[in-house]
Amino acid sequence: MDNFNFESLNIFLTVSKFRSFSRASNYLYLDSSTISKKIRQLEKAVNRQLFARTNQGVELTSAGVAFRKNAQKLLTNLKELTAPPTIDWDTLRIGILDNIAAYHYPSLISKHLTQFKELKISVKAIELVRLFNEGQLDAIIINEEQHQDISGEFFEAKLCKEPFGIISNHRAGLSAATSLTRLDSSKLIIAPRYCPVSQQLLNLFDSPKDIKQISYTNTVLELVALSSYLSILPWQMVQSLVKNDHRFRASKLVDFPPRTISLFTRSHDVQNILTSQL
Repeated sequence: MDNFNFESLNIFLTVSKFRSFSRASNYLYLDSSTISKKIRQLEKAVNRQLFARTNQGVELTSAGVAFRKNAQKLLTNLKELTAPPTIDWDTLRIGILDNIAAYHYPSLISKHLTQFKELKISVKAIELVRLFNEGQLDAIIINEEQHQDISGEFFEAKLCKEPFGIISNHRAGLSAATSLTRLDSSKLIIAPRYCPVSQQLLNLFDSPKDIKQISYTNTVLELVALSSYLSILPWQMVQSLVKNDHRFRASKLVDFPPRTISLFTRSHDVQNILTSQL
């Protein structure tokens, strides 16, 4: 049955439609000898004569008429089986880092919130990577440097770059731009070491043990607002906080590398539907 396939069924149905090998040849952009060969192979595969030659062209035999009914069903089933899976918002399972969701893509989240099959927002990128590796998420949006923890084949779309900034209370004397070398590590509060950015920061300071590590952003911000502590956060977040809360002051870090926000998926179809609106 090697010759019983999508192409042979399509040729058979086209010939039966036009009742002519030559017209089927023109329609399919195949030469007549190829059409004849494929029909002979198909007849051999099904062990039936499907066409009879006439002065006007070809006519279906009684076996050909019966075969055509089944062939149309088979062709439809083959097309459905070989068609790429339909990707829509209500089939997607998405994971996204909390500060990326809040300060970069809130409109996307609000627009499709009731459509997502699953939406996982986390402060831990490593948790999102784990779920992605286990096949529980179709896509994750995290910091690019975390790609080393992803297992198996994946597709990456780099979405944007974002610098970091210092957030302090409004009484701090920081300028609009500042350097890490000017910061007192004992006055810093950052996320715990599981965060790749925190790992970088801890490696840069001579006394990393002096740096306070707190998991919860709201707690960090309240401590900053009420004291001389500082925190290092993504710039979009820093700007938003300063704009909406007069207790804070912002200073852009000039000597710390920006982060790259990336989308990771297992297929181009999922990547395409997300990047179309990101």
